[in-house]
This record gives sequence, C-alpha cells and structure tokens, in this order.
Amino acid sequence: MQMDFLDPRRKKAHKQRLFLGYFLMSIAILLGTVLVMHLAFGFDVDRKTGELVQNGTLYVDSKPKGAKVFINNIEQRGRTDTRLVLPAGAYALRIEASGYRNWEKTIDLDGGEIERITYPYLVPNEFVTTDVVTYASQPVISTQSPDRRWLLTMSAYMDLTFDVVDLSDVKKAPTQLVVPTSLFVGGFGANDTLEVVEWSTNNRNILMKWIGQDQTRFIVLDREDPAQSIDINTVFGISPVVVSLKNKRSDQFYYMEAVPGVLRVANSKNKTISAPILEQVIDYKTYGDDIVLFATKKDVDAGRAKYVIYDGSQAYDLKNVAESDYYPMDVSKYDNEWYYVIGARYEGNTFVYKNPLKYLKSDTHESVNVEAIIRLANPRYISFSANTQFIGVQGGSEIMSFDLEKEHYYRVKLKVGVPEDYQVRWMDGRRYVYSVAGQSYILDYDGSNEQTLVSSDYEAGPFFDRDYDNVFTIEDSKSTAGQKALTMTVIDNS
Repeated sequence: MQMDFLDPRRKKAHKQRLFLGYFLMSIAILLGTVLVMHLAFGFDVDRKTGELVQNGTLYVDSKPKGAKVFINNIEQRGRTDTRLVLPAGAYALRIEASGYRNWEKTIDLDGGEIERITYPYLVPNEFVTTDVVTYASQPVISTQSPDRRWLLTMSAYMDLTFDVVDLSDVKKAPTQLVVPTSLFVGGFGANDTLEVVEWSTNNRNILMKWIGQDQTRFIVLDREDPAQSIDINTVFGISPVVVSLKNKRSDQFYYMEAVPGVLRVANSKNKTISAPILEQVIDYKTYGDDIVLFATKKDVDAGRAKYVIYDGSQAYDLKNVAESDYYPMDVSKYDNEWYYVIGARYEGNTFVYKNPLKYLKSDTHESVNVEAIIRLANPRYISFSANTQFIGVQGGSEIMSFDLEKEHYYRVKLKVGVPEDYQVRWMDGRRYVYSVAGQSYILDYDGSNEQTLVSSDYEAGPFFDRDYDNVFTIEDSKSTAGQKALTMTVIDNS
C-alpha cells in the first residue's frame, strides 16, 4: 500500500494538481458569471458577423390576439401574444390580422431593455353593427358608468326617462329609469335641459345639472333606486353654480355659489355644510378626500392669477400666471408619486410638478422642482390617461402627450379638426377618442394609428364595454329608416 501523503514529492504534485484544478474551476465560474451577466443584459454573438451585440426584448400583443407580427417587413414566427429578442436598434413594427386594418409603429429598442407593446387595438375593415335601442329622434343624453357596464340614454328631456343598457349582457332587454318629478321644484319646463356632471365611483349615483329658464339646480340621481335621488339645492338650502363630488362619493360635495367664490363641503348623510374652505376660487380640481388644486386672483397683482394647492389644512402657492379666461389643471398619482399639472394659456406652457408639497412644506424653503414643461399654444384641457402614465394637453386640434415613465414628449395633430371648446377624451390608458361631424376616431397617445371608427351623432361618444370588445354609439338606425338608434359594433368576437 502506497502512502502518497508521506512522500514529499508526491505530496507537492498533489497540491499542484489541486491548485490547478481550483484555478481552472475559478476561471470557469468567472467566465460563466460574465457570460450569464452579459446574457442578462442582452449581450449575444451575431452568428453572421461574429460580433458581440446587445439585444433587447420586445413583448408584442394585440386585440384581437393571434395577429401576425412583422419586423422590418419580415414576418416573425410567433403571433400575438409573443416575445421577440432583437439586437438594439430601430425597427418598423407591423401587426396584421385577417379582416382588420394594420397597426404600425417605429420602435427604438435599447440593449438590455424590455419594451412592451401590448396595447395595439386593431379596427375591423368592415363593421358589423346592430341596433340596441331605437328612437324617433336624436337622443339628448347618453352617459356611461365608470366601470363601463351601464349605458344610460334619454330620448327627450321632457320624457325624464333613461333607457338603461347592461353592456355585460346586451341581449337583455333595456330597463327604464324614470327620474322622479319631485326633484324639479316648480316643475320641469319645456325648454329646460339636463347635463351629466359626473358619476360616483359606486357606478350607481350620477350628479346632474338641471338648467331651467330662471334657475340652475343640481340633483344626485340614484340609478338603482330613483326614489332615493336628492335635490342638492333643497336638501341644503343653497343655490350653487358649481358642484362636484368629493372623492367621487355620492353623499359629499364641493360647491360654490358664485365664481369667483367660496368653496365649501356639504354632506347629505348628516345634512351639514362646512365653514368656508377656500375663498375667491375661480376653478378647481380635487383628488381624494383633501387635495384641492385651484386658481385664484386673491393676493396677486392686477392682470395676474395663481395656482394654489390646498392639502386639507393649509394652502400653498404653486405658480403665478397671467390672467386668463380659463385655467386648465389636473392632479393625479402615478407610480406612487404625486403629479400636479397647470396650464399658462398666454405663455403657451403647461407645467408638470412632481411631489410639490414635499418642497412647499419643507422648513428649508426649497424651490419647487418643475418635472417637465409641455409647450403648446393656448392649452385649454389637461387630463391623465386611464393608467395615469400619460398627460394629455390639448389646444384645439393639437395635443401634446407626455409620458411620465419615459419622460418623452409627443406632438399630436388630429387629422380632423375639432372646435376650440371640444375636449378629446382618453379611450383607455394609451389611446384618445373623439367625435366630430357625425364620425368618431381613435388614435394612439403619440398620434400614430389614427383610425376612423364608427358613425357617432353624439359628441360625448362613442362608448366601449368593459373589455373593449364592442363599441356603442348614437347614429342612424340600421333597421328602421328615418330613426336614430343606440347601436353596437363588434370589434373583437374571439
């Protein structure tokens, strides 16, 4: 029996072999780690040139699914929903589906980046449209609940009756919602009108404005139990000219009895009215229970106005601007950050502030940081997309979109002009929708893929069901000549 560990020469050779083995193993581990890290960051070897390239990952989806995907006019193996690994660079992406119009976009893919193009909405070449409810004449109101389930249509103001369509099951016959005449003190006149102000997020209550010959009053209509509807003016003994729901609840309201005026809160549960919250308010936007972003001329020089943030206990000046006929503004949260957006009409600028109260409340008196300046002449409307990732600033037929995630600007010019006082709406988290001259259109946030959609005689339309499978609008009846109808057009029946 040999005892190698007792032989100095054999012992030395054994140590050398162990050292060499450990060294080679370390090299292998190091190379493997480097390789894995390079692969994780998208690096690969171009099999044609042998060069080291950095790839990006592109996820592509569409509605409907199963569409063909083309990169630089070359059809890819997968169909939507699919994943593509591509070298960094610019690509022409095209999505095609039989019976649908193509969707196209130029993609700039960075190495190691994951880009998700999962929102393409393909529009059919030919529409299949059917009547849901027919009317003898053009309906005066059509409005949809926030959850996109309930669609209410009123044929004539004097009827004071809504047809209620459940978009989750359009085969069900519409029900009728009769607005109680007791809500209209002195009676509803032949020339009186109703306007929808906003829905509560409970998808049940609707704040409405009654415009009579000698008065303006506000009511809260209960869709499920009309008898529980209330006349705000009568309940509180007030005569407001502006009313909005507090935190989208149906039993608390912000209101003003003049413009500029005092802002108060009314609570219909306990029938109370708060002390004045703010004074000399011209216009305002609210968020949650406490936040009020408002415009005022209080304590400013002649010809000037200012935007102020109220946090529920104290007001903080945000920005001084030139006096204007309107003061566009909005406030929301994205990725747990607060964003306040205000427009300066005569400067042609819209200012985006990120977490401004953090600085305004600071004892160090730090200046408020402007996150972005969106340059557009005469900004009139400001709004956040449904997912709050995008800010849309509109001035007439031109829109500037700002992507909060990528910090990128997109200038959008509508193909069909709209009136100066018409507001283009967000269809969802990445698309705009608008109706003009009896026709509706949709387009992506960056202005691409603008498509003619369905006919629409109602400027607030069209409307979509929960999954955007069908589109609903007011147009000429498909079944009865000379009549109007609420129609349904199938977009995706897969």
